[in-house]
Amino acid sequence: MRNGKPEQTHVCLALPGLSLPHPQRFTLDLMNVVLGEGMSSRLFIEVRDKLGLAYNIHSYLDHFQDSGALTVLCRRSSEETGNRITAILEQLSLLKETILGRKKYTKRKNCPKADFCSVWKTAAVWPAGLAVRKS
Repeated sequence: MRNGKPEQTHVCLALPGLSLPHPQRFTLDLMNVVLGEGMSSRLFIEVRDKLGLAYNIHSYLDHFQDSGALTVLCRRSSEETGNRITAILEQLSLLKETILGRKKYTKRKNCPKADFCSVWKTAAVWPAGLAVRKS
């Protein structure tokens, strides 16, 4: 363990989410894609690119049987932690107030499906390729 000022600060902001059986769970999943999944998300563009307040920023959801959580994770050097939290809260507020355009919603709606398919293909092909190489 080092003494002195830390080089990086990780800010993790967690909010209540939705449980697995909740009927609005998939709506929240789509809103999370817009908020913080990928380089075209609101958090990445606003907090990282425009404001320069993060090296890495993203959001993710956890769905459990009886509860859930929406978490925003932000990494950067130790300066301006308060500004980062303010910028994240502002994006959460804007998302709550903004109604997504139909075109943008449709475009984003297909992202989770594409992510799932690419993960499934990788998981299905990789073991088969490994088996071929070993034989």
